[in-house]
Amino acid sequence: MSKGLLQFAIGGIVGSIATFVLAPVLSNGGSRASEGEIVDLATRSSFDRRASESVDETVSAQSALALGAAMVAEPAEADPAAALLDAVALSDPGERRRALLRAGKVWARSDPRAALAEASTLPPDLRAAYLASVTAEWANLDADDFLTYAEGSTAVKALVGGLERLIASDPERVSEIAARLPDAGAPGLNPVRAMAIQALAERDPVAALSHVERLRPGQAYDSMSPSVLTAYAREYPDAALAWLDSVNAPSLIERAAVIRGIALADFDRGYELAADASAMSSLLQDMSFADVMVRDAEQAAQVASWLLERRDSRANRMLEQLASTWAQRAPDHVVDWVIDNAAAIQPPLARVIAESIATRDFESALSHVDRLPAALQDAWIAQIARPYAEKDPIGALDWVARYQGRAVYEDAHAQVVMHAAASAPELMAQALQGFAPALQAAAAPRIASAWAAQDPEAAAEWVLSLEGAAADSAVGSVVSQWMQSAPQAAIRWAMALPRGAARDGALSSVVSSSYGKRVDPRPILNEIDSEEARRFATMRAVSTTTPDIARELLSSLTDDPELGQWARRSLEALGEPGR
Repeated sequence: MSKGLLQFAIGGIVGSIATFVLAPVLSNGGSRASEGEIVDLATRSSFDRRASESVDETVSAQSALALGAAMVAEPAEADPAAALLDAVALSDPGERRRALLRAGKVWARSDPRAALAEASTLPPDLRAAYLASVTAEWANLDADDFLTYAEGSTAVKALVGGLERLIASDPERVSEIAARLPDAGAPGLNPVRAMAIQALAERDPVAALSHVERLRPGQAYDSMSPSVLTAYAREYPDAALAWLDSVNAPSLIERAAVIRGIALADFDRGYELAADASAMSSLLQDMSFADVMVRDAEQAAQVASWLLERRDSRANRMLEQLASTWAQRAPDHVVDWVIDNAAAIQPPLARVIAESIATRDFESALSHVDRLPAALQDAWIAQIARPYAEKDPIGALDWVARYQGRAVYEDAHAQVVMHAAASAPELMAQALQGFAPALQAAAAPRIASAWAAQDPEAAAEWVLSLEGAAADSAVGSVVSQWMQSAPQAAIRWAMALPRGAARDGALSSVVSSSYGKRVDPRPILNEIDSEEARRFATMRAVSTTTPDIARELLSSLTDDPELGQWARRSLEALGEPGR
């Protein structure tokens, strides 16, 4: 057993960390010590390993493993190569990895080049993590030395951990070095270089553009140029336009990126530059553009007001997108703007804003209704009725009742009823007779279907109490749902109905819902009185029954003036002569 392992064994068995050393960390404000705190303490401290009755009981099993790994790593300062071998020899995979990373980190402080060279002796599954630990620590301690080494290295791939650490502080040098990495990850560009160029664009867009231009042409240029050109144009709009003029046949992507950058700095100018439909379309579709524009409430209000004054279709489309994004990010601010500009705002824009707010937080949308002028309230109410009903159908019914007598009531009430029909069918069944005839006919099938899924017999009894169009449509919905759980019961109920349109509809629903139910449709079809209903039920039966019965049914339709051609083609598809 090597010296490092012997130290670990003694430490693990005896638990020889003096309580007065660990107590400040382990009892820090009553919170449990983090793994990192214990590892750092164990590595830095020259505590006595000879005797200690126990480690403070707040040390978890996970922290104990971290402590063991630290005890292996601690000798790295004296004999880093031996400590590395000891770490690899540990049996527990997690403990081995922690000890290895810690040993690499400690070695990087004294001789990072030697630490890197030793990586070739490690198992392949541990090598990448070890290299990342060494290079990240080296980059932290001496960034210039690390980058100088990397600039002369022929094995840049081994240095990725340190390069990633320095992207924010020195993106230009990192980008130059990362250019020698294999391109993978981002389209046509390795991730380290892509991130470095992106970071450089925020600090020095001129330098970033120089880096990007070297990528032309290809996927790497196409993926990186938009964000860099936008940053460049935002900072130097005239130079960006001159750059566009200098490019031979600039692409729509390049033009849109420059216009986007100019618009972010000077919206009026950017808008005028996007004069043709293709450039404006690209600007309109760029959600990041709208997102940036609304980060500042004052700027968002200024841009929205400017677009509102334009009163053309192009400005209206952009205003709707801007307002939608703004409403999601800052609903209070956008409503303030709506109130300030109520005389100029049309209902379609109010609906867009209401929907954006309600989709994310319908309670917030509700809270703004009374703040709005009467001219916009109806558009707002109609738009939030659906998300309210999806969230709380009963509450939505009570809420919408407040607006009875207003023009918006019928539309909003219908939306709430149609959603409540699916979630609270018994309640809606009781209320149905109080609805307008058109709404009764629309809601009854939904109520019947939802109720039949829970209690088909109760739903069946209810639909028999209905009259007119509501009854005809609801009967079919009950049968369709009932066929899924008890087909024979559904068939018996449908057959027992009084002859008429409702019975024909119920029997047609039996046929339509019989796929996979081993139901012979022929006797059911014979019970349908209406010739038209029977013909179309026969069409549906062809797709739900066996091939032999389907051929028989199709043969009966070959001379039908409306369905004959379809029947003959279907027979041919089944391998039968179509006559």
